[in-house]
Amino acid sequence: MREITGFAIAPFASAEETVRYAILAEKYGLTGFWLGEGFHGRSATALLSAVAVQTQKIQLGTAIIGVYARHPGLIAMEAATIDELSNGRFNLGLGVNVTSLVKHGLTQSASSAKDQKPYAAMKDSFEIIRGLLSGKTVKYDGEVFSLADPGSTLNFHGFQPVRKNLPIYFGSRSPKILELCGRVADGVILSRSLSASGSYVADSLKHIYAGAKSAGRREEDLVIASNLTFSVGKDSQEAKDHVREVVALYVADPTLTASELMLQHSKVKPEDLNLVKEGLKQGGIARAGELVTEEMIDEFAIAGTVDECTGKLERLGELGVQVPIAFDLLGPKPEEAIELIATQILPRISKC
Repeated sequence: MREITGFAIAPFASAEETVRYAILAEKYGLTGFWLGEGFHGRSATALLSAVAVQTQKIQLGTAIIGVYARHPGLIAMEAATIDELSNGRFNLGLGVNVTSLVKHGLTQSASSAKDQKPYAAMKDSFEIIRGLLSGKTVKYDGEVFSLADPGSTLNFHGFQPVRKNLPIYFGSRSPKILELCGRVADGVILSRSLSASGSYVADSLKHIYAGAKSAGRREEDLVIASNLTFSVGKDSQEAKDHVREVVALYVADPTLTASELMLQHSKVKPEDLNLVKEGLKQGGIARAGELVTEEMIDEFAIAGTVDECTGKLERLGELGVQVPIAFDLLGPKPEEAIELIATQILPRISKC
């Protein structure tokens, strides 16, 4: 069993709300503030730059940004800049983001995403970013991304990264990429759509730890973080209803490629998932959300009262999750949820 070492939030909100939630999270003693990125929405790196100058202690990170949206040389520049603004508090989370591949026209569907060589894209991105952040001159010829001769270094006008060992996390559902994560990365961010499932967490960690072992690394060398569909509130049903549309999205959106894994790692029946998919086609996300069952919420989200959420988080901690991340929703009342997480949930789960 690994010890739960903190709790982070990753809200999707307006720019003003995002900064306000970050300041509040730091005030209450949460350990991390991460931001994901939806296409085409707000830039996670731009928002984190604003958060960096408004906070002093809380860890910051991307959970995740897609490697196809930016060249790894640009990602390295942005990571080093946010790390400088935050005085060494930035953590870089990278992933494939299949939705972006589809929406940017790089592939026709989620099933054809493999044609864009996602494993190679992650490997190339890591090698280029790690090399640039370490202060080296990097010449790299990869399958997807390259840096041409005579090579590149982060030294424009005397610029140097604050930290040469800035932590890099991978977020992926691919067994091959999870194994690569175990070999080279500093940590993993488990997939939001499935991370409430103990079966999924255990299966993912098996691949990660196999990769670590093959590289002569210990399991303890990696930080296990987990994006979670999360909602806490004083009213159990209100908190659970708050996640319905998000659960429906992961069940029914074909670009998110999650439904087959949801069946594999849960007790939910195929016919119930199919009803949600049909609801999305016929009535949009609101109708799909209405068709999400209580069982789906229980399997794919951590939602309810403090006691309900704490119990499920403790079970994830027993499996090896060290840093739960409340991704996107937080709860029906976000500021109340931040306070509940900090004052009632974190003290209990950190004793796991």
